[in-house]
This record gives sequence, C-alpha cells and structure tokens, in this order.
Amino acid sequence: MAALLALASSVLWGTADFLGGAASRRRVTWQVVVWSQTIAACVLIAAVLSTSAWRGVAPGAWTAWALMAGATGFAGLLSFYAALAQGTMGVVSPIAAMGVLVPLAVGLASGERLSHTHAVGVAAAVVGIVLASGPELSARSPWRPVLLAALAAVCFGVAIVGVARGSQVSVLMTMLVMRVFSVVIFLGAMFRAPSMRRLDRGEFWPLLVIGVVDVAANVAYGFAARLEALAIVSVLGSIYPIVTVALARFVLKERLARIQYLGVAVAMTGVAFISL
Repeated sequence: MAALLALASSVLWGTADFLGGAASRRRVTWQVVVWSQTIAACVLIAAVLSTSAWRGVAPGAWTAWALMAGATGFAGLLSFYAALAQGTMGVVSPIAAMGVLVPLAVGLASGERLSHTHAVGVAAAVVGIVLASGPELSARSPWRPVLLAALAAVCFGVAIVGVARGSQVSVLMTMLVMRVFSVVIFLGAMFRAPSMRRLDRGEFWPLLVIGVVDVAANVAYGFAARLEALAIVSVLGSIYPIVTVALARFVLKERLARIQYLGVAVAMTGVAFISL
C-alpha cells in the first residue's frame, strides 16, 4: 500500500509539473507558482475544516517540520528557477533531481535498513531519475547555475524530509501549515513585482487543477511516509520527472534523447526491485 501511495504521489507531482510548465507558456512562471500554490492552500483549508483534522493534534515537533518544509520548498524553487535562468535544462534538471539523496541518507542514518533487493532497486531508481531528466553529459556549464541547482536539490530533499516527519503526526495539518507558510513567503517576495497581475477568469480553472493535483500528491506521499521507511518512500516518490517527460513526449510530441529512454527503463527496473 505504501509503495502504491508513493508511486501515486510521483504520478501526481509529475502531472502537476507538466501542467505548470504548460501554464507557464501563457503566463509568467512566478505567477503560475504563486496562484497555484495559493489555490492549493485554499483546498487544504477546506479539507482540514471538513474533516476536523486539527482535533487531537496539538502543536509540537510536527509544526517545526511543516515550517521547515515550507521554507526549504520555497528556497528550492527560487534556486531552481534562478539556475534555469542562467544555465541549461539539460544540466540543471538532473542536478536538481539528486535531491532524492537527502531523504535517502536521512532514512539510512536514522537506522532504516534495506534488503539487498531494495538496495539494488533504490540505486537503479536514483540513477534512472537523473538519466530521465536528460543530462547533457558534454555540456560545459558555468559554475553558478550548477551551484544553484545543487542548492535546489538540497532544499527539495530537506522539504521531503520535513513532509515525511511531520506526517507521522498529522498529514493534513502538516500539509496545511507547510503550504500556507510557503504561500506567505511567495506573496511577500512577489507583492511588489511589476509582472504580478490579477487572475483572469479563464486562467482560474487550469491553476485550480494544478493546485488540487499538487495537494493530492503531497497527501499521498504523507500517508506513504507513515506506512513505510523514508529511504524507500522518498525514492518511489521522486520518480516524477519520468512522468513529466512521458507526458511531454505523448501529449506535446516532444522528442526525447536516447539517454532519457534509458533512464526511464533503469528507473522502472529499480521500482520493480523495490516493490518485490
């Protein structure tokens, strides 16, 4: 069950990234992020109110984990977009995908142990994730976008750890605090941006879908983290670049490099080993 939830979170995250990328072609990327995350926060508020998820959940360590996830998630996006602005996707994306190593290392350091089969699967999945992101192995990228991409990877990895740890107490409350905190930071950073404008009626529904899908991905991952070791769940929940690549290939008819096909095959092999 945990493996299915983690894989579902990857499918949903990959779909949200694809839809967000498509929306960014018609609107400034920052606006897509701010509005979709704001809508996601509203969806979470409605979910918490309808389920009374706050009852019996006293503020404690989970609150710190949620705030950490919100802050590092924001920092990760900021670094990632800055890296993309200064470098190339083929160099930046695979480096950012290495963020999966952070929760993997945290899980192993906290005493989690993997069987030999799981260890092989985890290694294959991580390699496949990076290859599927389309690395330009011959590219000579300046050091600044490389460092920014590395910073984004660390931040994304820490955010995943925060979500997993906070979800041990309450999935919905962790997601709510994390999302509201990140939205506050986003709005504070973008409040005076000249490119920010009001949301047109025709643009609301696509952003609503992105926000709802993102919330569903986070909730699925949170419940998976309650049922299975972080070292395994984090890897299964991090294969979302493959979903984004697949949607770009079949929906937008984008051509993929051979190394990306290889990455998909390697990652899926790793998933099969983990699921045994």
